Formats: sequence, C-alpha cells, structure tokens
Amino acid sequence: MLATAARSITLVAACALLGACSFNGTYQDSSRTDAAKLRYVSNTSNSTLDVYRGPRCEGSTTGLLNNFLARDTRRRADMRVPPTADTRGYLEIRLEPDQPLYLFVNTLSTGGAPCSIGVTFTPAAGSEYEVSVDRSDGYCMLQLTRLQRIDGKDVRIPYPLNDEPLASCSGTSPLFPLPPTPLPASVQRSAMIESLINDSLASSGAVIDILQAGNLQQPPADQQIAERRKALGNATLPDAYWDQYRANLQHFEQALGQVKPLAQARFRDNNRKYLNSVQDQQLQIWAGLELGNRYNSREVRMRDMSRYYARVYRQITAEAKLEHLRAMAQLDRQYGVCERFEGCWRL
Repeated sequence: MLATAARSITLVAACALLGACSFNGTYQDSSRTDAAKLRYVSNTSNSTLDVYRGPRCEGSTTGLLNNFLARDTRRRADMRVPPTADTRGYLEIRLEPDQPLYLFVNTLSTGGAPCSIGVTFTPAAGSEYEVSVDRSDGYCMLQLTRLQRIDGKDVRIPYPLNDEPLASCSGTSPLFPLPPTPLPASVQRSAMIESLINDSLASSGAVIDILQAGNLQQPPADQQIAERRKALGNATLPDAYWDQYRANLQHFEQALGQVKPLAQARFRDNNRKYLNSVQDQQLQIWAGLELGNRYNSREVRMRDMSRYYARVYRQITAEAKLEHLRAMAQLDRQYGVCERFEGCWRL
C-alpha cells in the first residue's frame, strides 16, 4: 500500500505541475447506444480516475479534478440522474456494457492522507453508476452506487464492491503485483496469525453492531406488502405474485441474517492468505511480541484489520441487497408491473 500511495502522489503531481495528462484524459468513451454511464464524484483535491480493461489490462486516464493549477476535465455523458448538490467536482464517461473493468481512484487531499483504491465490476447495458471516495471512518474506501429515477425521484442503490483487480492485470505493473508467496508454515506462525485474526474480530465488535443496526433492520413482511399494495393503487396482480413477493422478502431476511458469519469467514480467509506471506519478525510485532514504531505497531495493525472487516461486512451486505433487487426486478418483469407502475423494482 505504501508503494501504491507513492505512485498516487507522483501521478497527481505530474498531471498538475507538468501538464503530462490532458484535461480529459486518454479514455475513449463507448459508442454503443446502450452504453453504461459512470459518474466519478470528487470532493477532495487532486483527484483522478483510471480505467483498466481488456485481456492485456490496458489502462487509460479520464482527466484531473479539483487541482488549483489546472482546469477540471469537462467530460460528461448526459446522465439522467444528476450529481448531488454538495458535489465539488465530477466527470462522466460511457462504458462498454457487460465487459469487466477495474476502476482505480487517486486522491491527494491537502487536508488528509493520499488515497489509492480500486474496484472491479461489470456494468449493465443502459445502466448508470456513481463512484466516490468515502472518508467518514477516518480512512478511504470507495462507494459504488447504481443510479435510477423511479416515480420522479432519484434513487441511489449501493452496489457490491470487489477490490480484486482483473486477472489479466496480475503482475503487469507495481500497481498489480503478483499474489504474495506463502512462507513455510510453522506452529508458531499459525498461532500468531490466528491470534491476530481473532483479536481483530473482537475489537471490531462495536463497529459491526453499528453497521448491523443501520443496514440489516427490515420492516415486517406484512407491513412491506401492505405498503406495496397501497402504492400500486388500482393495479391488480394475481395471488401468485404476492406469494412470490413474500417469499422474496423472507429469503432476503434470511440472507441478512447470514451477513455476519459470511463476513467473518471471508475476513478470516483473506487475512490468512496475506499473513501467510508476512515475515516472522513482522508477525511478532503485530502480535505484540516485539516493539514496533508509530507507523508499524500492533495498534496500527489492529486498526487496519478492523477497518478491513467493516469493508468486508459492507460488501457482503451489498451483495445480499443486490441479489434481493435482482429477485424483485425479475418478479416485476414477469408480471408486467413496470408497464403499469412507475415505482416498480428495476435492476
């Protein structure tokens, strides 16, 4: 991550001071009539968005935002849903639908640490998305949302994040290193690794309780169905529709109940893969068996792992919500609800 942050500073400084990047970047918009559209919102200084795609992990830039020495890119894609009122700077691009890509964000805020973070996703034809950086928890993470206009209202639906780069990118540059090589296992190493993971999960309890309360509380199924019937007004739907609607709600409730164990399992698996490649001395510092420094200590590692757990938890939650949206959208398509009701479920 230190190398990535250094690369971010170099890229942004080069673009801002030397004019090495054109105002609109090198990315070529999709010319398809059903192209997906993406807005990158930047509320911090010196911000760029890079796009990597294709079998050779080809990268391109999209322009510079919020730099006092340079003009902002004016890339726009005629998106239906406008940016929010507090947006400082943004750009819009057109994406090839149904093709996986990796979006990489660089920011160098004058009021905080640099941020370098990416996400892989596959945009759907005719869809609109918005990506931004969230620093609310004291560190940076991406937010990806699906944009829709339903019944005259703009709706932003969280989209699950996958921070693993495209397979074609592995080993192509310092930004995309080869997977870490595991070191020989030992009883001592395994004990330190498991202790680190268990301790970080224990320290994350309060954060996860807050996330759980905010993301996983759903009204009773009867209440949701009653509200849905009222919203539909005079539209008459068969009992089979409502039976499946209730079944979808029940399945979603069960999926939300599995968020915590699934997040813990993914967190454990991902951390084991990484920690198995870490040298013994570093593990001993993180385990508290040796002294570190202010930048490399057990406390810093516990903080970073706790933040990563919150990120995994949000990802699992977003995946459950997206699957629920798919099921509801399929149901409304099956019964032609969107032809009669503006506020139907859409994907």
